Amino acid sequence: MKRLGILTSGGDAPGMNAAIRAVVRTAVGRGISVAGYVDGFSGYVAGQFSELDDRAVGNIIQRGGTIIGTSRCPEFLDPLVRTAAAMAASGATIVDVTAFALLSLAGVLYMHWLVRDPRSVPQESIHSIETA
Repeated sequence: MKRLGILTSGGDAPGMNAAIRAVVRTAVGRGISVAGYVDGFSGYVAGQFSELDDRAVGNIIQRGGTIIGTSRCPEFLDPLVRTAAAMAASGATIVDVTAFALLSLAGVLYMHWLVRDPRSVPQESIHSIETA
């Protein structure tokens, strides 16, 4: 079964929950399981996630913040930490919902693998959705 990981990074911004809901419902409708990483890249690094399905994202659009949380993750700037986190994700495609895509850690992750081996991460495997 295909797997998708979703996380939120940066500060909270309007539309984050709506973006999470849209990603989860679209993925589930296509038979893809979704893991919501708790507290953004901190949860990604620690391997902390919760399974998200249609029921988990029901009635969240009007709620503020992000239902899966976000946090700063300075340890993610360490290449060894990025490598370990990516390996633990077991090939899941990662979607980063962020308030400011330019500073997205998803971009850091993509560049990490691009510099390491351009063939190791297809361009479509890391996505960033800007909500603000």
